[in-house]
Amino acid sequence: MLGDFSWIVTQTSKKKKNYLTRVFITITTINFIVFLIYYCFVVITAKFATSELGATAAQAGFAAGIYIIGTLVARLLYRIRINWT
Repeated sequence: MLGDFSWIVTQTSKKKKNYLTRVFITITTINFIVFLIYYCFVVITAKFATSELGATAAQAGFAAGIYIIGTLVARLLYRIRINWT
């Protein structure tokens, strides 16, 4: 119908790439640790605001929300800065 594409299958099957390299595992581990710290900080911010500062649940949620929005804006601005350099 559209042509014989068996040569693509044979060429790609011969080239087996190992994606689990040391660099990939290192970057994945660092990314997981950063995500874990970020998530823990969001939870700790709300808990600290309610227990130590005497904030209501709504105020603690607002503080955590401000933190989340701030980190999203910072990521976007930092990405723009990286793309310009």
